[in-house]
Amino acid sequence: IQGDPYRLAQNPWALQGKLMRIDVDSRSGSRPYGIPADNPFATQPQWRPEIWALGLRNVWGLAFDPATGLLWAADVGQDFWEEINVLHPGGNYGWSDRDGPGPFSRHHGSRALADSTPPFTDPVHAYSRLHGDGLCIIGGFVYRGKAMPALSGHYLFGDWAMGALWALELDPTADSPRALRRHRLLPPAASAGINPPVIAADAGGEPLVLSQNGWVLRLESIAD
Repeated sequence: IQGDPYRLAQNPWALQGKLMRIDVDSRSGSRPYGIPADNPFATQPQWRPEIWALGLRNVWGLAFDPATGLLWAADVGQDFWEEINVLHPGGNYGWSDRDGPGPFSRHHGSRALADSTPPFTDPVHAYSRLHGDGLCIIGGFVYRGKAMPALSGHYLFGDWAMGALWALELDPTADSPRALRRHRLLPPAASAGINPPVIAADAGGEPLVLSQNGWVLRLESIAD
């Protein structure tokens, strides 16, 4: 529901607004799947044990970085922000108390739950809809291919509404992911009409961009 008026994404007994982790090869009780014993809330009776992370609005693109094992996610915002997160077990990414890096102003009344949630985890990167950068983030992956060494370790992503493709440069010296700057990979004229719903790696780790018009595109070089 628009605005999450019932604050379900922060409700520990609701599955909305969560990333869930289940074991499809086992069974727990009457469930048609198993609950991994190391799920962060598996032994806490006030939480649904399937929950692995919470506070997510509309994740569009999940990808593990094969070099670090970190799970990257792009989360589509509601009014003002699009954001990129690295998801950790038990992490709370803010929705619907926050949208992007700041508080979310509710347009519908809702009764706040008890203040028992863990601290919020900030996005690695966020961009505002107010600056014309985009309206709907599309998550990609951390590039580990060979053809474009200048992109090594960059998180590749795009925006469906604007047709933009970006590389997020990360600080290689930081203990946890920290964004340095964002590079546009294609000039606006070259990206017109792409509107990517999917950005993924091929078998060799090179970027493939699916376009809403039916194209499958390969990114081969960085525009000057």
